Amino acid sequence: MYTKKRLSREERLNQQAIAQEWMLEEQPNRVLLLLMVTLASFTVGLIPVAYTLATGKSLTPNSSTTVAGEAGIWGVLGEKLN
Repeated sequence: MYTKKRLSREERLNQQAIAQEWMLEEQPNRVLLLLMVTLASFTVGLIPVAYTLATGKSLTPNSSTTVAGEAGIWGVLGEKLN
């Protein structure tokens, strides 16, 4: 038969401290996290530049060609109001 043992005050406090220690999660270093995100952003942003320099080809099509339906889209903004 199981009998419950009465714990002393110190033992109860020790058990509570151990339980609280297990509940706490270690917080990440915020400065290191910010540095890593910034570095990763710059690295991903340099991919098109590196591709263009390595191959000599542009990633975007020639912007001088105008599609037929594209010419009149922004014409409203060029009109003067009376």
